[in-house]
Amino acid sequence: MTPSRLAWAGAALLALGCRHREEPRPTPAPTAAAKVSCTPRTAEKLGIPFVRVCPPGEPGFWINAAPMGCSAGEHEGIRCPPTTPIGHPVGTGGPLHSSLAAVTDHDTAARLCYFRMGGHVASRAERSKARAAGLATVLVTESDASPVRFRLEEAPEWVTEEAGEACENGLPSETCHFGWFPSTSRSTAIRWPQVRACDARFVAPPPADTALAPLGSGCAAATWTWPPDGGSVALPCALKSPARNDRGEPVSAAFTFSCVAPVARTHPEGQDVDTAAYRCVLPESALGTFDPDGG
Repeated sequence: MTPSRLAWAGAALLALGCRHREEPRPTPAPTAAAKVSCTPRTAEKLGIPFVRVCPPGEPGFWINAAPMGCSAGEHEGIRCPPTTPIGHPVGTGGPLHSSLAAVTDHDTAARLCYFRMGGHVASRAERSKARAAGLATVLVTESDASPVRFRLEEAPEWVTEEAGEACENGLPSETCHFGWFPSTSRSTAIRWPQVRACDARFVAPPPADTALAPLGSGCAAATWTWPPDGGSVALPCALKSPARNDRGEPVSAAFTFSCVAPVARTHPEGQDVDTAAYRCVLPESALGTFDPDGG
């Protein structure tokens, strides 16, 4: 083989070796799911419990585990309905106790969330995502008609209509748009004398003889009578869980209710047309050392 042919063959082999050399593969860009890290947790701020809601593919946010509450002393002078806060994440632990929800105007709610808690009133989108994760505020009311009928409905809560509205000032109504959650609810729809204080307990699966009632409906109790001792007694119907699994399907489980018999004390008179309960959403930094899970 001539020198020119040898040189050509060497160049060809060199090129072939370069062509088959294992090139370093570029690192794939992280997917949206990989970029998001969110674990449902619990924390406290000023003794008030908060939970972290983690919608799929989103970083999550912190929101009150129950509507902001009022004390028994406040209840003597202002309307504070007994509500049953359904917790998150759904568990099989002890009962979820009835609590008195603070009912106020939207400006006061926004100021308290900002100046006291360092956050903002939940937006409609945030409240909807929290409800899909299992957070509901249940009002149990008893009808005056016969047969007795118990109704399970959501307590009206304030929300801002758009996320990120600038409510962090002394006059929130000038910079924010407020509405009720659910959108069809109004405080005036609460039948105050018929509201009952009820504890809830999670059961899975629900008992075969328990009638399930979604939020906004109820059950008739044809032979219902309250115990003569005035204690707590289980209702004949349960609430279907508002929580959903990872595939977005409703969880086939229920919360049973045990309610206290009517008491002589009634709610004080008050103006209700522009009042509702509310929950605050906090930035992670506002929780600080109150987060028992460390972040």
